Amino acid sequence: MKNLLTLILALVFIGCAKEAPDHHENDHDHDENTKNVIFTSEQLEMAEIKTAKIQEQEISDEINCIGIIDLPPQNKATIHPQIQGFIKEIRVLIGTKVKKGELLVVLEHPDYIKLQEAYLEVLYQFKFAEKEFSRQKTLSEGNATAKKQFEKTESEYGLLKAKKASLEAQMKMAGLDFKNLTPEKITNQVNIYAPFSGSISNVFVQTGQHVTIEERILDMINKEHIHLELQVFPRDAVKIALGQEIKFEVQGLPERKFAGEVFLIGETVDQHNNAINIHGHIEEELDLFKPGMYVSATIKVNAQKLPVVPENALINDEGQYFVFAKTGDSEFEKMPVEIGLVNGGFVEISSGSFQMIKGMEIVTEGANYIKAQMHGISGGHDH
Repeated sequence: MKNLLTLILALVFIGCAKEAPDHHENDHDHDENTKNVIFTSEQLEMAEIKTAKIQEQEISDEINCIGIIDLPPQNKATIHPQIQGFIKEIRVLIGTKVKKGELLVVLEHPDYIKLQEAYLEVLYQFKFAEKEFSRQKTLSEGNATAKKQFEKTESEYGLLKAKKASLEAQMKMAGLDFKNLTPEKITNQVNIYAPFSGSISNVFVQTGQHVTIEERILDMINKEHIHLELQVFPRDAVKIALGQEIKFEVQGLPERKFAGEVFLIGETVDQHNNAINIHGHIEEELDLFKPGMYVSATIKVNAQKLPVVPENALINDEGQYFVFAKTGDSEFEKMPVEIGLVNGGFVEISSGSFQMIKGMEIVTEGANYIKAQMHGISGGHDH
């Protein structure tokens, strides 16, 4: 028993005397409590770390809003007949491009004949009365009897002149040519022409249909001054100024972004949606824009030049933001920063933080790799 106990103690002693295995150092040197990390040239190449000095660039706050693509009122027209009639011919379809003065629709009605007949009758009576008026005016000078007849002629002449003017106005409104009208040119048709160049957006009638002056025949638009009509809340409207940049997307084209600028700011609040209207000019008026399309837009406000870094350069470590500054050929230092506005992939660095790292090379790509190495979670690092 004594010999067995001696053997056990000897084995324990031998085991304790064995040297503990060494831990190999990692390929880069760091201390968990330090802010610096040093890499080998191979590691730098593998990590594809890129650096750049902090630059000042324009950055702004953003107001998000929605709206539509629209046209000014003068670029939209609803075509009504100026006199009742039957649709004889429709020369256009929805989407047809037309020029100002181009024939759109032909109407016909027997009343057109009666109107022209009445005008010619009054015209001939007026021409006779005009000559008689001249003759009686000459005779009436110094002759009391002739003067009385002149007054009667003058009255008839004045009535015919008024009637002629009235019929001319009616014919002009109806689209009938009274200036060149002769008995041989009397027609039962009225032509309706395009008031401006543009395209047909709606057709409401068909051949043979009877229409009155209250009915819509066609809608027309001219897209030359297509623009944005945006709506913003009053609390945001106070930040908006003329000329501010607008970025917007169009419904149905989410992969494309378009640009514009604030041109007009509404003066009243729409009580239905508690919003103020913002009129924006589009930088490039494309044919693919259609009035009524919904848009989502961002208006850039309070634009100012500030020191910024790419979002990829920032490291969030337990609520504190850091960047890595290059302090040697292969050495980087972890430096705390305070951030501000975020815009277009860039983040504002506060003036105090900027002064600390001004002129230094900041890691713009690979910051997360450095963080991982610093915390020892990269491959080849044993704890």
